[in-house]
Amino acid sequence: MNLLKRWSAPVIYFLFLWVHVQASISSLIFYERTFGLGRFFWRLGAAEFLAINFLVSIFSFGLANHLMQKLEKIQRPSLLDHFRQSALIYLVLTLSAIPLLKYPLSECQTDCHGLLFIYAPIPGALMAILVNLGFLYKMKRSAEKEKL
Repeated sequence: MNLLKRWSAPVIYFLFLWVHVQASISSLIFYERTFGLGRFFWRLGAAEFLAINFLVSIFSFGLANHLMQKLEKIQRPSLLDHFRQSALIYLVLTLSAIPLLKYPLSECQTDCHGLLFIYAPIPGALMAILVNLGFLYKMKRSAEKEKL
């Protein structure tokens, strides 16, 4: 496999994380202006944000995985392929979780919309990792079935 194609996949996946965060926040703002946000576990818009984030994640990271597959043409994916493709996502997840130590959500005294920009990459990065694992697992299972 061409080295450029091999190492462009993590960059593509990282760019899709950025697109995902922007789409999630934009969708939440649209939802808030259209329907308003409800309180769930004493947090304004928490349930709506997680639901919107989940739906946008499935679409954006599914598209990113298909794009990476077209680019790399992996026949038999392995766990190392997942770690290589998601390397920058793991880095983002780690760096985004650090502010949780200093600014936990339990300390927030207002509706905390400003913290949304700090914490928005966390569920997106987790979903990116899960979607990539699922996509590669599905590819591996189909490759094993074709082998039989």
